[in-house]
Amino acid sequence: MQVVSDRYTAIGGFLIKTTKDGSKRIVNPNPNTLKLRKSEAQRILELKLRDLSMYERWKEDLIFLDCPLLFEAVTNQKKYFYHTINGMRAVKAHMTCRADMKRAIAYRVLPIVLPNRSRKYLYQTSNKLRERPWHENESTTAFQNRESSCVFRTLGCDLLVFTAHDYRVFKSFAMGRALYEIDSTAILRHCHKMAIKNTTKRDLADSFNRNITGEPLLLKLHQVEFARRIQT
Repeated sequence: MQVVSDRYTAIGGFLIKTTKDGSKRIVNPNPNTLKLRKSEAQRILELKLRDLSMYERWKEDLIFLDCPLLFEAVTNQKKYFYHTINGMRAVKAHMTCRADMKRAIAYRVLPIVLPNRSRKYLYQTSNKLRERPWHENESTTAFQNRESSCVFRTLGCDLLVFTAHDYRVFKSFAMGRALYEIDSTAILRHCHKMAIKNTTKRDLADSFNRNITGEPLLLKLHQVEFARRIQT
């Protein structure tokens, strides 16, 4: 954390403003749009902070970021998002259709207002996902290791040709992986809780009397975590 003044601080390359009511929000570090003191403007230029206009080319509304200190310092809010082929979209009143609103999930996020007045939202994740816009003309080499090289050669992955649509599908999955992990764990824990609640000693005794074979219904928590890892 770098202290600029009593009004501004910098964390993870973002400029944070403390308002009169004590709340903290992320602002664009542009001296021309902020009413800065001379010392503040000079210090902000020295820090070379992130220009929020870099996010204007993002198609998705949710930006994954690994910076716990930033999320502890800035005032967050609850916002609903739903999956699309171009990533996560924020629910907008009177604009999002009913079907998308029904499948939307709430997350704690940090809102940022871009220079073009559009809004994006930062979401804390420890997964090493890219934090910059992806462009359709970009290409990359598939990662290979001792476990994946055989599959890579067998499937001829180096000969595959992907369309722009294919890349968007891959990117949508990668960006949503952290959310799938959280959701699947919550669902499995809920199922585990309901199984314990609905299963009585009499039910278990009856199952033995009927000579039913197979694994018991109840799962231990470590099995829940294992199942979650398989899903993700």
